[in-house]
Amino acid sequence: MSRITESEIADAIIEYLTEKTSGRASIQELVREIPNRVNLSAEDLAPSPTRNNEAIWEQQV
Repeated sequence: MSRITESEIADAIIEYLTEKTSGRASIQELVREIPNRVNLSAEDLAPSPTRNNEAIWEQQV
């Protein structure tokens, strides 16, 4: 499985925000919710080489 694209992340975010009454969410909230909505590969879940305590996919949020 290849890495998730920024477009796929954006689609998941838009879908989530349209479900919320306020239409808003914090980055932390999005990072918690996105894995419930998309399939993340082992590459996506790998630790970021440039950001401590963050997976590679989180940088796309």
